[in-house]
Amino acid sequence: MDKASLTYEAALGRLEQIVGQLEGGEIGVDALTAAVKEGVELVTFCRRRLRTAQQEVERALQGLTENAQGGANGDVGEEGLEPPTSSV
Repeated sequence: MDKASLTYEAALGRLEQIVGQLEGGEIGVDALTAAVKEGVELVTFCRRRLRTAQQEVERALQGLTENAQGGANGDVGEEGLEPPTSSV
C-alpha cells in the first residue's frame, strides 16, 4: 500500500480486511506477524490522521469564534452587523 497516497478511508478498509482475516482464521501463522505489523502501522496512521483533522477543525472553529467576536481589530462584520450565530 502506497503510504504517500494513503487515505484514512483506505487505511480503515484495509484494517477491516486484516481483522476479518484474523477473526475468520484465514491467515496462516507465517503471515500473522506481517498482518499484525501492518495493522499496527495502519492504526497509528489513522490515529494521527484523526488527531490532525481534529486540530484543523478546532482551528477553523476558533477562527470563526474570533471573527464573531470582532477579531483583533474590532471589526463587527459587513455594514456593522454581526454575523449570525449557529451551533455547528
